[in-house]
Amino acid sequence: MQGIFPFPGNESLIFIPCLANSGHKYVCYFSSDLVMIFMMTRMYGILRHLERYHSFTDMQSKKICREQGFDSGRMFTIKCELYYHQAASIGYLFIFSVLFLAFILRAFEIPFDIKGDVQNVQMIDYGTAIWLTIITFTTVGYGDFYAHTLFGQITSLFIAIWGTFVTSLLIMVVTGLFSLSN
Repeated sequence: MQGIFPFPGNESLIFIPCLANSGHKYVCYFSSDLVMIFMMTRMYGILRHLERYHSFTDMQSKKICREQGFDSGRMFTIKCELYYHQAASIGYLFIFSVLFLAFILRAFEIPFDIKGDVQNVQMIDYGTAIWLTIITFTTVGYGDFYAHTLFGQITSLFIAIWGTFVTSLLIMVVTGLFSLSN
């Protein structure tokens, strides 16, 4: 039970090694911080619930799909949503991804920044994490803020890869909106 839901005040400390360029040997995380990040995966369950009660997964849609010879699963729902509501789908995906990944990045970087001997405090607020996520997401990378911890840098790498995918979808939608043909 302690591993799933640690009791307040009875938390264990987890020391994770830092990278060589940070000047520190370890970053100390509370076990509840790592459990909180893991619990964010519950968002997947919410998305599955919304998918299950979507207009493209009702009985009529499933009947039409069976008659045409293909499955009306998750990919069918995503393709229909992208076809009929391109701008809204990509906009929601962009905003949700930035907010979610900024939260995870800040949770990994907070223990490093609250140490007293760190001269350059980076993730002092959530807005800075959003800024860093958007800059990494769009692969601009100004370099004014960057991740110091190992998990922060792994998260930044994932943000860059996921960002190229979402940004390419965003460019595809904007190109489609400005095309001269129907």
